[in-house]
Amino acid sequence: MDPSLAKGLKNQLFREISDDIDSSIKQWEKYCKESKLNKSRLKWEKFCEGIDGVYGPFLLAKYRGGSKRKPFICMATFENRIRQYNSWNERCIFSVLIYFANNPVWVETLARGFSVSEHAIQRIFERSFTDESPAEKDFKKVHFATELRYVPLWSTFWVGVTNTVFKTESFDSIEIVLPSPNGLFFGEIRRDSYCEIRTFLSLKQLSLKQNNLHSKMQIISQRFTDSLIPFMFHKFISEQKGSLEQFTNFLIATEEITDILRTEFQIKI
Repeated sequence: MDPSLAKGLKNQLFREISDDIDSSIKQWEKYCKESKLNKSRLKWEKFCEGIDGVYGPFLLAKYRGGSKRKPFICMATFENRIRQYNSWNERCIFSVLIYFANNPVWVETLARGFSVSEHAIQRIFERSFTDESPAEKDFKKVHFATELRYVPLWSTFWVGVTNTVFKTESFDSIEIVLPSPNGLFFGEIRRDSYCEIRTFLSLKQLSLKQNNLHSKMQIISQRFTDSLIPFMFHKFISEQKGSLEQFTNFLIATEEITDILRTEFQIKI
């Protein structure tokens, strides 16, 4: 896509996304009030099935768990704040994690799982699509969110890895690599902070090493994206039955990725 067109789409997204997310939040609040969840288990099933329609493309990840008597659902979406700045002084959009349990009803929202900069958003449009792509319905928000589908999972990976490194090493920040369906994101995570996504390379721009990394991360993404891993760092999730086993399986699956990042990409992890 022509860089000037991609920049225009990025600017439009920043102008519109606040209202779009605000609309989703209002729909979510109304949806929760009208669902009458305590009436029956069937109500809960219908409630969970309908959440996709409430958030649309802004629902990045979702996980259902718990028991029939005490079910819960977790979601990854975006905060209704734009023009916030990351450590590079770039405008960015922040993610948010929502935890919703039933019987009794309990809701908690945690901000800043990751941020994606305006530069990265422009590169998504510029490097993965043609000039004709914007003719597609809701092109900007759909494809922006689609490329971030795996990020909640891999931001959990990076927070877990770097928390261990920061305890034993004196690094102030670590470079990070995260996969998308059509390429790789590059960014940074700082001590006591969150994942900051700075730029994006499409598949056709990747080197052989980067393509190999993407392929391996893609396989893991497809296996764990819909698991509880993106929501693991909340005490409520970490205490759930079977959560430790899932997280252990994820760590085992990412051992090769960690080794590749450390040896072939010289990332200090």
